[in-house]
Amino acid sequence: MKDLIDYACTFDSDYRRRVVGASEEEIDRLEALVGRPLPERYRAYLVHMGRSDGLELLVDGRTAIADVIDHYVDIQEGREVAPEGCTVFGVGGLRLEEIALRDSDGLVVIGDGAGGIARRHAESLDKLLYRTAFALGHNPCRCLLTHDENVPMGERFATFAEGLGLGRLWFSDRWVGCYEGPDLRLSLCQFDEYRPTVVLRAQANAGLERVCGSLVSRLGLRRC
Repeated sequence: MKDLIDYACTFDSDYRRRVVGASEEEIDRLEALVGRPLPERYRAYLVHMGRSDGLELLVDGRTAIADVIDHYVDIQEGREVAPEGCTVFGVGGLRLEEIALRDSDGLVVIGDGAGGIARRHAESLDKLLYRTAFALGHNPCRCLLTHDENVPMGERFATFAEGLGLGRLWFSDRWVGCYEGPDLRLSLCQFDEYRPTVVLRAQANAGLERVCGSLVSRLGLRRC
C-alpha cells in the first residue's frame, strides 16, 4: 500500500495528507463482525488507509472502516444482507448497494443489497485502487466521451491507444483499460450492462482536441 500512496502522489502532491489508517482495535472489531479472517490485501488497505483512503472508490459512497463496521452491525441485526461468500468494504453510492471482495478469488463485486451479486467490478482490490489513483489530478485538460449504444469497445480502444504510442498499464482489466504516454492519459470503462465511457487527459488543449476528434471519428464516440 505504500507503493500505491507514492503512485497517487505523482498525480496529487497533497494525496498523502488525506490518507489515514485504521487502528488495530477497529480492524479486530470488523473482523469479529465479519466472522472470519479478513482478506490479506484488505487488511493491508485498512492498516494504511482504513479511516480515509483519499480516493473515490464509490461515487457518493463510503469506504471508511467506521461505516463498514456499522454496516456489519446492521447485517448481524438483520437490517442488511451481505453478498454471499464476500467481504463488504464499501457501502452506499450512486446506484450501488455494496462493494465487496469475493473470498474465493479476490474479485471486486457490486452487491445487489439482497445477498446477491449485481455485477463484477474489478479483478482485484489492488487494480481498483491503482486505477482510481490514475484518475486523480495532474493533467490540466480533460475530455469525457461515451457511445449512444452498449457496443463492446475494448479491443478497438486498445488498438487506438497503442497506435498513439500509449502503454497499457498493469492495473487494467476486462472492464477498465488505462493507457499512458508522456503527455496523455486515456481510460475506458465498460461494464457488461453499461455503455462505454472514455476519459482523456492531456497536458495541452491542442493535443486533447486532436485525440478527442479521432475518438469521435474512428470509434463513433461523442463528447459528453
